Amino acid sequence: MKNQWKEKTFTMKVLFIAGIMVAVVILIFSLLQFLGILENAGNIYIPGLSVLMFIQTAENWKDNRHTAIISLFAGVFIFAIVAVHFILL
Repeated sequence: MKNQWKEKTFTMKVLFIAGIMVAVVILIFSLLQFLGILENAGNIYIPGLSVLMFIQTAENWKDNRHTAIISLFAGVFIFAIVAVHFILL
């Protein structure tokens, strides 16, 4: 792990850390909604899923293009559903 971290570019390091931070936020807010502490937490963690998919797209684009394209479509789909939800409801 230490050698792999040194070999990564600055951009990949930033994307990796941002992905972890977004994933932690998603876990916290989904847990808060599951426990009934915060009823509207879905307004935060569902768009966060889209952001996480876009981060994964950027991370995988160079090494695994097929996975990146699937992540991109999933992120766009989630983003579209959230946009329709917030506009219409």
